[in-house]
Amino acid sequence: MICPKCNLSIPDTNLACPRCAQRRLDAALADAQPEYLRRVVAGTWDMQLAKVGPTVHATMFQGRMRAYCNAAIPERGAKRMAWPYNSKTLDAICVGCRIALKQAMEDLVGGAASIPATSSDTH
Repeated sequence: MICPKCNLSIPDTNLACPRCAQRRLDAALADAQPEYLRRVVAGTWDMQLAKVGPTVHATMFQGRMRAYCNAAIPERGAKRMAWPYNSKTLDAICVGCRIALKQAMEDLVGGAASIPATSSDTH
């Protein structure tokens, strides 16, 4: 069978086009982020981070296996952490996550996102 939307061949074992299903999943994950980021900016939630080897990524909320830089986070082998949203946290994450997260925050607040200074961080 051929997908009518993207013309990809759909394997007989699949009920839907894998490419289109992944696109819908990615869109739904992106649509969910603003609500969580509002809570992070308000200080009621922490950023969700995952350390994969030497690199620390900011993981998307409700998408533990996806980072803001689009890196795949393995289900096992990644050390998961929760840190407050501040300049220390931003300095700790990978450049791709930092850029994507800053852009998401700017889109959320409609201008330059204020990044709380590190005051009494203990990590």
